[in-house]
Amino acid sequence: MYHYKESGLDSVYLQNGYEKTIEDGEEFISFVDAHGLHNSIARRLTHQCAPLSGKEFRFLRVEMDMSQKSLADCINVSEQTVARWEKGSSTIPKTSDVILRGLYLESINHESNVGALLSLIAEHEGAMAKMEMQLGAQDHHWKVAA
Repeated sequence: MYHYKESGLDSVYLQNGYEKTIEDGEEFISFVDAHGLHNSIARRLTHQCAPLSGKEFRFLRVEMDMSQKSLADCINVSEQTVARWEKGSSTIPKTSDVILRGLYLESINHESNVGALLSLIAEHEGAMAKMEMQLGAQDHHWKVAA
């Protein structure tokens, strides 16, 4: 069994679907269908009876490709609140736990209007992060170029 720490979760073990190789004395692990593996983990988390831990909450948010700010805006809390939940320094309210599970399940339903909206949010955040910044020097000061 392989303890799959790469997920950021403490309780994920793989029976198979991975390969260990050694190159130049270093051990490398490769996984079969990492996307499918993460999808299976996320589905299991959404169906578990126990409340989500902070790490599990973060895992689902990341799987939806959402920032803490976007999720915070969706559930009407501050970005810092989401950060505290994910760090485990404060308890995740049951309503926020249930909302995140529902959002994840909707995000993988490609025919869902909510899923489409979540995809748009993720695409928009990705585009904003990749925006090019152009600066120019003028009178010994840097300014954003027009």
